[in-house]
Amino acid sequence: MLFEPFEGVEEIEAAGIYPGDTATMFREWSEQLRRVAAEAGVPLKLGAFDARAMGGRRGRHSEAFPTLLDELTEVYRIEPEAAW
Repeated sequence: MLFEPFEGVEEIEAAGIYPGDTATMFREWSEQLRRVAAEAGVPLKLGAFDARAMGGRRGRHSEAFPTLLDELTEVYRIEPEAAW
């Protein structure tokens, strides 16, 4: 849901701040990600872009999300003042 529309997107598109073409943004992002993964020798499997996909920004997540979020925020919960 990285490219999911968000509240106020129309205004920043009109102001020229946000490109708005999510299909192009996804293509460019995925090309860069594939290049970095290939250089690192990391296998990468990306799904196709779906402009209709909605969820994360609206609080709808997969069943696996809570477990992943717990892992991603573990250090912060243990040491909120940590800095890197």
